[in-house]
Amino acid sequence: INCLEAIVGCRKQFETIDGKTLEINIPEGIQPNQMMNVQGHGMPLMSDNRMRGRLLININIVVPRTLTDSQKDLVRQILS
Repeated sequence: INCLEAIVGCRKQFETIDGKTLEINIPEGIQPNQMMNVQGHGMPLMSDNRMRGRLLININIVVPRTLTDSQKDLVRQILS
């Protein structure tokens, strides 16, 4: 996710290990490398393949490396 999405929170779609699309809420203020888990969407249990474990999602926050001068000015306005 991008740094602004990390600040205010967002909804994101992920593909599960069995190819299904899952949409989750990422809470505001999430931190880099924070783990989220979604019960029932992970690996099938060996004892009963109808049941599934947790899907673990590692949150990666991407900070832009290149911004225009006007974009930097907008960020500075927000911070002041």
